[in-house]
Amino acid sequence: EKFNEALKVFLEVVKKDVTNPGALEGAGLACYQMGEKAIGAAYLKEALRYDSDRIRSRVALSLSAFETAQYQNAADYIEPVTKLQPRNVAAWHL
Repeated sequence: EKFNEALKVFLEVVKKDVTNPGALEGAGLACYQMGEKAIGAAYLKEALRYDSDRIRSRVALSLSAFETAQYQNAADYIEPVTKLQPRNVAAWHL
């Protein structure tokens, strides 16, 4: 229920500003937590469209791609994280 409430808040922000990468990322992560990975991925990809350095979006998309054996996609999402945050354990875990 808390993720559903968070999603509503993020989507209200997105309604006012469809280019807000923080709200798009929040909506995507909330969807992931609710098991709606395809919808979540769409929001996360949109967040990256407006800010390609969104670490949480990149890590979530990379993990999702890895889980579905899309290894090249996983690498493509996580590779910039290793440069932006070389000490990010999630980036090196993959």
